Amino acid sequence: GHAMVEILARAFYALHDTKTPVVIGIAAMSLNVLFSYIFSAMFMRQGWMPHGGLALANTLATGLEMVGLILIMRKRLGGLNGKQIGSGLGKSLVSGGLMTAAILGWITLAGDFSVWLLALGGILIGIVVYSVGLGVFKTSELKQLYQIIRSRLG
Repeated sequence: GHAMVEILARAFYALHDTKTPVVIGIAAMSLNVLFSYIFSAMFMRQGWMPHGGLALANTLATGLEMVGLILIMRKRLGGLNGKQIGSGLGKSLVSGGLMTAAILGWITLAGDFSVWLLALGGILIGIVVYSVGLGVFKTSELKQLYQIIRSRLG
């Protein structure tokens, strides 16, 4: 969400349009404030920590901001090659799901390990599983990453 908003804002700037991302950003910020109030109160009524409502509000508002920017950009450019983007997104989501399952498995199996070891192991397992998932799906993004690394190293 947040990364896509940043990328899309820069795409609008490249088209010499600074107004659209600002207007959409103000709308998203307003929604964030409204959602924060609503979700924090809702979480408190459920007996949950209210800051969880803030996280949910931020995620939802940013997601809506991203969708708004994508729809406007798609209209401006006459399309965004949605099939290719959707395919890459699907592969990333499946790889992310596998990564999540692997990290949860690690946390369950590791049990009483120190926090540092849990974190380091989780990071390494996450990187490996996500990368393998992208490799199995033969994503163009992973190929591009390898090309960038190779060009910088040699």
